[in-house]
Amino acid sequence: MQMNRDLKIDKDMIINIDLKNPAELIDYIFRKVFSSYGYNVRENQIILSKRIYKTLSQEEILLSDIPVGFGKTHAYLIAIIVYQMEEENKKTIIISTSSKQLQDEIQNNYLPDISKMLKTSGVINKKITAVLRKGKNNYICDERLKSYTENVTRGNKGLKELIALKNLILSGLIDLGEVEGISPYDKRKINVLPELCYTCKKKKTCRYQVFLERAKKDFYDIQICNHNYYIADAINREKNYNALLPIHKGIIIDEAHKLPLTVLDMNKRTLVINDIEKIVKELSFKTINSKKNKKFNRSLLEINTLNKQIFNSIIIERKEERIYEERIKVTISNQTKGNLSLLSLNLKRLLNALPDHRKKLIPVIIRLAETAMALKAKNSIVWIENFNNYNKSINCVTDDIENKIREIILKSDKTFVLTSGTLAVNGDYTYFSKEIGFTKYMNKLKTFTLDSPFDYNKNSLLYITDDLPFPSVDNEVYIKALGLKIEELIIKSHGHAVVLFTSYQVLGKVFNYIKEKTFPFPVKNVSKNNNQSIKEFRECKNSVLFATGSFWEGVDFKGDLLSHLIIVKLPFLAPDPITEHLAETYDSFEDFREEILIPRMLIKLRQGHGRAIRSENDTAVVSILDIRANGFYKDQVINALPKCSVTNKTEDIKKFIQAKKAPEYFL
Repeated sequence: MQMNRDLKIDKDMIINIDLKNPAELIDYIFRKVFSSYGYNVRENQIILSKRIYKTLSQEEILLSDIPVGFGKTHAYLIAIIVYQMEEENKKTIIISTSSKQLQDEIQNNYLPDISKMLKTSGVINKKITAVLRKGKNNYICDERLKSYTENVTRGNKGLKELIALKNLILSGLIDLGEVEGISPYDKRKINVLPELCYTCKKKKTCRYQVFLERAKKDFYDIQICNHNYYIADAINREKNYNALLPIHKGIIIDEAHKLPLTVLDMNKRTLVINDIEKIVKELSFKTINSKKNKKFNRSLLEINTLNKQIFNSIIIERKEERIYEERIKVTISNQTKGNLSLLSLNLKRLLNALPDHRKKLIPVIIRLAETAMALKAKNSIVWIENFNNYNKSINCVTDDIENKIREIILKSDKTFVLTSGTLAVNGDYTYFSKEIGFTKYMNKLKTFTLDSPFDYNKNSLLYITDDLPFPSVDNEVYIKALGLKIEELIIKSHGHAVVLFTSYQVLGKVFNYIKEKTFPFPVKNVSKNNNQSIKEFRECKNSVLFATGSFWEGVDFKGDLLSHLIIVKLPFLAPDPITEHLAETYDSFEDFREEILIPRMLIKLRQGHGRAIRSENDTAVVSILDIRANGFYKDQVINALPKCSVTNKTEDIKKFIQAKKAPEYFL
């Protein structure tokens, strides 16, 4: 519920807070303070907040599966605040999420509102301080801003933009996200670049460096970041590099189901053939006038030769039967491993011989040297991409990502709360525990699960088809039947639908069929990097949106806007070298399917299903058009989703919509 900012708290409500009983304080905040500002009292929200407080105070590791509708964010924010009030040697608490929107909400809305309410009620005597930490390219570089502004003229820049840039110099702003009046192009011209930051001679006066030092010194009560930033900090600490975050004792990892993929991405190494060629070209001396320069150029020539030999040998070594979507898994030969070692060694030697005006390349060269060594590592999964193109690349990732995650958590001696709406399958955390490497360490974990507060039996219907062919993108009979089925379904619900695909290719084929039809409502297709269709879908109120990718989670359409979620296919893993390697570690494909494929599919299915009902008053139909959901996987699918009526009759969809929706829905 939205807070009523004009409502005043009765002074008689102010109490003497007993810090020896934090549970009572949490009760008081939710039942007295928040309710006086118009928030509903939710018992499970209070229970959750107390459980998270207990985790923080007892230094536990908690896995928590909390569906939409509990006010989870407010629950852990109050737990953090009460914990910090009780601690004598207070340390910053880190909140890591995968959603930029959630980070902004916490920083700019939730915490300021909570701080105001608690201060007014006498619970705290000063406002809660928080900072949002981002990657370097999100901040302003003083030197680049000054240089760019000096070189911009009235002739190539509008007056308003020119004034905005001039004012920015004196503004003291740091975060480019808070800057208004300048274009994305201008922002790219004035943001912090790691390579320039590395050699900056004005670190003591640079606004970004001053901000960074302040943030590292535990100045803020709460620091908010994304998973990538938190993992980058953990990697830096492991390598004894400069830490990104201050010393902290507790971490809330919200949207924790994305943590394994984040760690995978952060540990992925990529060597593009152009990378070395660009470095060699930039560092080559045009005029050779000394022995030192000749030696340096010979070294560059050797590096370039090694680079070509490595790529040529790997292209020859590839195994054709391993091709998946332009990815080919390869085994590195001993000769190629030797060349990779030499490449890494030669790159490291460059570091000591770089001219001063090229020292900005140090981070790039270090990355390339580390990538070469990672590619030859015994436990690396290696594959090539774009092997027929000029920008071909060799990629690798360690085969023990789960161990990386476990090391981050167990070796850090910190308190972790890992929470999400999809960590468990039917209350079972086994699959997620495997993903984070905790299968053998379950005694170190605590779990806490809440059932959804929404009345799915009353407010939703699950339709599962029983009359479609087996899903196959290459089967035109299937594509045509699928198009006919979707046409029928969106008519039954009078639009108000999102059709969720697992493949852009299938989406495109079906959309080409649907767009030729005439409907009393618009049908939109969300192509890659196109938000216009989403905007039009929100504004139209009864349209149909074809989507995939990020729409499986993180997209919020409340109310009647989305009253029919159509899931075209069960979201099984797409085959790739990493998945293939994982499958090879199992004795049989059946074991791999039961322990990995099915649980991961069900978690993804739950994430997609969660788009349908986002509030207590939402009513919606969820349709699954994969024949396997009515066959081999029927029990798993039905048990994984919230309990509600299940049907295979499309007429029941029409009846449900007519019974649940107001007359204006059909206008």
